[in-house]
Amino acid sequence: KDVPLHKDVILMMVKRDNSNYIPHGETYFKLGDILHVFGTDSALENTRQKMG
Repeated sequence: KDVPLHKDVILMMVKRDNSNYIPHGETYFKLGDILHVFGTDSALENTRQKMG
């Protein structure tokens, strides 16, 4: 499933089980993953609302 990121948000890193990963087109997410994102306040809020 595609992650609904706002155009002004960049997914920088995924933390899973005490390891860090640089995401790419084939990256999938698991429950409990921590996503490190960068963007404007409004774009981050928009993304947060879409992701639930």
